[in-house]
Amino acid sequence: MKSLLTVVSVLVFSLSSMSATAQYFGVRGGLGISNLITSTNSNTTFGRVFSTHLGGTIDFELSDQFWLQSGATFFKKGGANLSGNFNLYYLEVPVTARFDFLEVGAEGILYARAGLYSGLLMAANFNGTKLDVGSRPGDDFKFFDFGLITGVGYGFNESIDVGLVFEFGLLNTDAEQSLVSLTNGAIMLSANYRFGL
Repeated sequence: MKSLLTVVSVLVFSLSSMSATAQYFGVRGGLGISNLITSTNSNTTFGRVFSTHLGGTIDFELSDQFWLQSGATFFKKGGANLSGNFNLYYLEVPVTARFDFLEVGAEGILYARAGLYSGLLMAANFNGTKLDVGSRPGDDFKFFDFGLITGVGYGFNESIDVGLVFEFGLLNTDAEQSLVSLTNGAIMLSANYRFGL
């Protein structure tokens, strides 16, 4: 929890210090697949499950080619085994940098983005049966997640863009503290719309 407060505090300070730059609000959503990735010393593997995300965004235009992007996103992740699906519902705060590197036609642009995300696991279930979230003995998944974001995309204009996004979890989300590491991974097609452009 202290890690989350630190991340949020740094984010708020950074964003408030950029009040002189152009700011744009928007919405982002999309579909994809996610997986629970186990460490190499594990005999357990998980299959992919359907993933979806939806949230609000705030973008800071630092120059004609460079943006700082953040917001809050509700994200369904998880994995599958032979018995069923693990469904994990996160509230994520991403912080990414976007670089527009190639103009296409009159208004189109190709871009790359990369950064970090922090996530709070709001709920979890296995085939509809509630799982325990926290760090107490007997809990199934940890409350906090943190990882990398990277992706590429195409902007039709300054308001609308579509991209392929990858998320790689860096923290072990297994609350049982076993020798096996369990991290989140996701690949998704994501669309963004900015208001006021």
